[in-house]
Amino acid sequence: GKMVGKHFTMLTKALLLSGIAAASAFAPLSMSPRAGAMGTAAKRVAVCGLSMEATAAEHMNVVRFNLKPGVNDEWDTLWTGAFPEMTSLEGCLSAQLLRTGDTSHCFVARWKSKESFSAAMPTMVANLDKMRHLLEGESSDPVSGPILLSK
Repeated sequence: GKMVGKHFTMLTKALLLSGIAAASAFAPLSMSPRAGAMGTAAKRVAVCGLSMEATAAEHMNVVRFNLKPGVNDEWDTLWTGAFPEMTSLEGCLSAQLLRTGDTSHCFVARWKSKESFSAAMPTMVANLDKMRHLLEGESSDPVSGPILLSK
């Protein structure tokens, strides 16, 4: 009723003021400014008891891969060799390689900034080029962008 509407309005206004584009929670909101991990400006947001942090400078990339049947062992070997180099690139804060199905995988990395991600791209693409022959259609499905909310 009125209380949910009031809380939603408070949440929407606070999120817009904090630079966070959207949320789908119907709860009171509390915010406090906080310095981010790398000294970047960040705001902490508490919604429904969950604490989330928005950091404008951090960037994330996600790449989905679908493998040809029967190449998992070669894929694992190539990634075992490439992963240390890719995760030691300047500005790489964290990285994971996920097996999402029998022949599907996903690489997820968090970067200090869009600039550090962009500087790392040639090395990441060079490593992917060594594995491209194992991919269904020899292509991947990459996306990247600034992190809006993180816990």
